[in-house]
Amino acid sequence: MSWAIGVAVSIVAAIIIWIAVRGELGRRKQWFETARATLGGTFGAFEPVPSTDRQASKGKLDGVEALFVADATTTNARLEVPLRADVERGRVFNIIVREEGGALETSRPGDGGAEPRKFEILVGWDDEHGRLVFRTRCRPDAAATVKALVEEAKGFQERLPAFLDERAKDRTEAAAKAFGDMTGADGRHKHLGLALSLPPEEWELVNARPEGVEWERLPPGEGEAPPTELRVYAVPTADALADEEPRLRLIERFGGAFSERQPDGAFAGPAPDPKAASVVPHAAGPSVVVVVDHTREIVLREDETAARPYRALFQGVFLPWAVAVFELVAPRDEADALLARILAGATFEKPAPKP
Repeated sequence: MSWAIGVAVSIVAAIIIWIAVRGELGRRKQWFETARATLGGTFGAFEPVPSTDRQASKGKLDGVEALFVADATTTNARLEVPLRADVERGRVFNIIVREEGGALETSRPGDGGAEPRKFEILVGWDDEHGRLVFRTRCRPDAAATVKALVEEAKGFQERLPAFLDERAKDRTEAAAKAFGDMTGADGRHKHLGLALSLPPEEWELVNARPEGVEWERLPPGEGEAPPTELRVYAVPTADALADEEPRLRLIERFGGAFSERQPDGAFAGPAPDPKAASVVPHAAGPSVVVVVDHTREIVLREDETAARPYRALFQGVFLPWAVAVFELVAPRDEADALLARILAGATFEKPAPKP
C-alpha cells in the first residue's frame, strides 16, 4: 500500500505544479496584453527578442519610434525612445555614461491607489542608436508600469535641456577652483604650490581631498570615448628622499598598490611588481616614473563593454617642500604623450607659510 500512497502523492503534487504553472503562464499572458493595450494602438504585438528571454513591442510615442521591452517573467521592463533632435548627444553621453556610470536615477510617483509606491526608474543611454533607455521593476499592474515609463520618458526629455545647462554651469564654477577645496588663495594647490593647465572643456574635477585631487577627461561629442583619469597626490617629504633609492621605492609603492587593486583578467598572469626609474628632472626637483600596463573593460554603450589595453603612469616630482605624485590612467597608445603634455603645463612655487 505504501507504494500506492507514494504514487498518489506524486500525482497530486504534479497536478498542483501543473495548475500553478498554468496560472503563472496565464498571468504573464494577461500582463503583456494589458501592457500593449496601455501603450496604444500604434504598438504591435509583443515578439521575442532573439537570444534573450525578453518580449518587445514596437510603436510610436508622440510621433516618434519607440520600443517597449519586458522579460518573459515580467520582472523588469524598459522603454527606449530617441533623443530629442535639439539636444546634443555628446552632452547626454557624458552625463549618463561618464558622470553617472551608465545610469541616471530618477523616479515617478505611484498612482495613490493600486500602485501607491513610487517607481524607481533608471535612465540609460544607447549610443549606437541615439536612444534614451528608461528601466524599472515591473509591478503586477502592467498598466501602471507602462504609464510610469511613458510619463517619465516624456518628462525627462522636457527637463533635459535645463538639466544639461545646470550641469555645465556647475562644471564652469568648479573650474574656477582648479583644485577644488585644495586650491589656495593664489589659485595653486595649497600644499604643493602646483598650477596645472587643464582646459575645463577637456577635464572635469571630480574629487578634491587632502590626500589627492582627481579629474576625468570629458569625452568627445562623437565616437568612442575610453575613460581617462588624472590624479595628483601631495606626499610629505623627508630627508631620506634626497637619495635616489628611497625615491624609487616610494613611487613603486604607488604602482604596486594600483596593480593589487585591479580585477581578475587585468594582467596575463599575477599582478606585476612595478619597477621605478629616474627620468629627466622636472621643475624644482628630481623625477621618478613607474609604468603599469594592464587590460581594462570599458563601456562602449549600454550593456556593451570591451577590453582595451591601458597604461597607468605614476610620476613623482620631488620638491624641497613636498612630493607631487601624478597618476594618469589612459589608453596605452596615448598615455605617455598625454602625461608629458600635462607636465609641460605644470609649474611649481613654494607655498607661502601658514600664518
